[in-house]
Amino acid sequence: MSVYIWIIIGLVSSIALVLLIVTLRRISRNLAMIRSGSVSPENSRPAENEDREDR
Repeated sequence: MSVYIWIIIGLVSSIALVLLIVTLRRISRNLAMIRSGSVSPENSRPAENEDREDR
């Protein structure tokens, strides 16, 4: 029974870690865009052309 508990804990922690990394990368990307002046702080969504240039 304890094995299943450890498996569930591992799955939940790994999913939480992935979500944390994704959100941190998204926040840092938005902060970099705001600092460069291409996006105003009220508008967090970048324009289509700027998004293509980043990739």
